[in-house]
Parts: sequence; structure tokens; C-alpha cells
Amino acid sequence: MSLPINVRGITPRILPLAHGTLIANGTEQTLIEYLGVARISGYMDLQNMESGDTIIIRYYVKFSENGEWKKYNEEQFSGVQSYPVLYFVPRESYMGIKITLQQTEGIFKSFEYNFLKEV
Repeated sequence: MSLPINVRGITPRILPLAHGTLIANGTEQTLIEYLGVARISGYMDLQNMESGDTIIIRYYVKFSENGEWKKYNEEQFSGVQSYPVLYFVPRESYMGIKITLQQTEGIFKSFEYNFLKEV
């Protein structure tokens, strides 16, 4: 399924990319890894977080087909979230983009997510 959106004569296609539930285990775990050209966005549910929980979301990009992943940002979330849905703003990928989650404190939780790609 794709949703046509017409912006100044350009009609990108928005397609499902990935969805599921990640069960944290204390290691850095991949939420999404996409290789190629696209604009990636998505959502993740943080409603299971409790007082004493901390997660880190990390963002990586590739500059060449055989290149290493380079970290360009990370965000930390702790405790109960007032707004439990995390929105991943659209990020453009030329060679690749990867987003990971690591729960560093608290009893390991599960996190539902879904991602879309615009091509």
C-alpha cells in the first residue's frame, strides 16, 4: 500500500518499512536499518516506561556502500513519559540509516514501533 502525496508536481510514495515489538535486553538493539535512498520516519511507544527506567535512542548514517555506520545523534529518555509516543522525524538516507535502542536502567521493557519510507 502506498499513499500518494502531491507536492509541486512530485508524487512520492509512502510505504510501510518495518513494525514490531522490541524487547529490551540491555544491549544496543536495532529498531530499523535501511540501506538505500529514502526518507524514513516512524513512531515508537514508550508507555511501558516506569520510574527508574532509562533508554537511549541512537542514530547512525552510512556515507558509502561498504562504509562503517557513523553515529550522529542520541537521545535519552527516563522514567514515565508524559507523552508516551516518540515520533522519529523524517530523515533522508542516501546510503543507509540505522536507529537503535538500548535500555540502560530498570526492568527490561517492550517497545512497539513502526516505520515508513518515502521513495
